[in-house]
Amino acid sequence: MSRPWLEVVERFAHATGTPASTLAALHAFGGGEASSGPADFAELEACIEATLERQRVRIPALLTGEIDAEQAAMFARRFMAVASVLAEQSRALIDARVLRIGLVRRMEEVLDAPGPRALRVRALADFYYSHAAVLHHQGQSAPVAMKDAATRLRWRDVAPGIRHGLLVGPGPRGPLHVNVLRLQDVRLRCVAVPRDGRAFERYVDDSGATTAISGGFFLYSEPDIALPSRRTDPVGLLVDAGRVLSPPVFHRSTLLQHATGAIAIARVGLVGATVLLGGTPVTIAAANAPPPIESVTVPTAYNRAYGPVAPSHAGHSVAIVGHTVTAVAAGGAGALPIPLAGVVLALPPETRPPEPGSTVTWSLPHSIDSAIAGGPRLLHAGAILIDREAEELRGSAPPITFSQDETFDQNLLPRMAAGLTDDGTVLLVAADGRSFEHAPGLTLALTGELMHALGCTVAMNLDGGSSKRMVVQGRVVDLPSTEVQTGASDRELIRPVYTAVLAYPASSRSSSTSAA
Repeated sequence: MSRPWLEVVERFAHATGTPASTLAALHAFGGGEASSGPADFAELEACIEATLERQRVRIPALLTGEIDAEQAAMFARRFMAVASVLAEQSRALIDARVLRIGLVRRMEEVLDAPGPRALRVRALADFYYSHAAVLHHQGQSAPVAMKDAATRLRWRDVAPGIRHGLLVGPGPRGPLHVNVLRLQDVRLRCVAVPRDGRAFERYVDDSGATTAISGGFFLYSEPDIALPSRRTDPVGLLVDAGRVLSPPVFHRSTLLQHATGAIAIARVGLVGATVLLGGTPVTIAAANAPPPIESVTVPTAYNRAYGPVAPSHAGHSVAIVGHTVTAVAAGGAGALPIPLAGVVLALPPETRPPEPGSTVTWSLPHSIDSAIAGGPRLLHAGAILIDREAEELRGSAPPITFSQDETFDQNLLPRMAAGLTDDGTVLLVAADGRSFEHAPGLTLALTGELMHALGCTVAMNLDGGSSKRMVVQGRVVDLPSTEVQTGASDRELIRPVYTAVLAYPASSRSSSTSAA
C-alpha cells in the first residue's frame, strides 16, 4: 500500500513532536499533492540512499543542455552536500530525519516535472541547507540580535575616507562573517569587468582602485538566454563615466553617483530614459501599461515583468537588447516577444521605426556619472521594506531566483548590499554564507536588519551568492565559494566577477581606460 509521502511524514512528525517550522518547510516547492511512496516512515527512510544515488546521476544529466555542464555538476554537488549534512544530523535529531525525506522527495518531484528545472534544483538545495544550518546552530549557541551583533564590528583605516570593518561571531540564525566598507567623500566607478582571465583583485589593482565589490545581477541560469544576449550579461542599469553600458530595463533599486559627486540609492527605470532610434530621439513615457491597447499616444516600454509577449497595437513595435534592435513589427503586424533582459517599445503610429540589427544609444534624464542596478530595496526611511513587485521582480524577469522565489525569503545565502546613513556615508557589505559551520548566510530580511544595525536609513541588495566579492588594498577579504562548505576539506571554487563597483578617495584620479 502506498500513501502520499507528505502525509506519512506529517503523521510521524506529529507523533514525535516535531516543531511546526519543520513541518512548514516540507510544503515548500510543492506543485499540488505530494507524490506517493511507502506507507510507513521507516520504509521511506529505507529508500533514501537508493534514491540519492539515482539523483546524483539524474541532476547533471537532466540539467546539462538547459545550463552548461559545469553549472549542472555544481548544482548536483550542492544538493549532495546538503543530503550528507542531513544524514549526519539524522543520527541524533528527529527534525533532520524529517527534513532529509523532504529534501529527497521534493527533488524527485522537481526532476520528474517538466523543465526548466535548474533554478528549482539550486533553490531547493539552498532551502534545505538553510534549515539544516539553523537546526545545527540552535543547539550550539543562543541567537544574538543583529543590533547587538553589530556592536562587535571593528574598523581599520584604509585610505582617506575609506575604512574597512570585520564583524564575526554569533548572529540571529548562526555565526556571522561580514566585511564592511565605510566610504565618505569618495568617487565610485561602476564597471563591466573585462573577461580577460585576470583575477578580480588583479583587475581592481590595475584600475588603481583602493577597494571594490562585485556588482549587480547578470544572466546566468535562465532557460531562455538568446542572442544577442549571452550568459553573464548585466541585468539592468550600468553606467560608467556617464556612458550607459546597459539600459535601465527594470525599475529597480540602483546605487548611483551624480556628476556633482552626490551618492544616492534610488529606483531607476525606463520611464524618462531616451533612446536614439535611427537618429530619432524617443523618450519613454510609460512602462508595462495594462491591456487592452489598440494604439499608443506616447512611447511605452514593456519588459519581462509584464509577461513574455508585448501587446499588439496600431503603431510600430521595436524589440531592443542592450544597444541592438533585434526585431521590428509594423503597425497591426502582431505582438513581439519580449527579450529576456531587453525591452519592447510600443511607438505611436507617426514614429518611424529603425531597421532590425541597427544600433541604438541610451541617455538618462539626470546627470549620472556611475550607476549599478540591483534590488530589491532593503531599507527605506530606516525601516525594513522589501517590495518585489515595486522592483519588477515578478514573472520571468531575471534573475528568476528572485522573481519566482518558492522559499518566501527563507534561504540563508551569501549577500551583498549597499546602504546610506543620514549623513551620506556609504556602507558596502559582503556577508559570507553557504559555510555550514563558519557562516550559513543571511536572508534578505536579515540583510536589511544588518544594514539598519550598521546605521543605514536606506539600503539595497546587490548580487550575492557565488558572485559576492570584496577587495581591499589588492586582497580579497571575504570568503567566496561556489560550493556548500560543510567541512574544512571542502573545495573552494569561485565564480568570476562580471560587474563591479570600484571606490577611489576623492583626492585621487582614476583612468576610465586603464583597467579595460
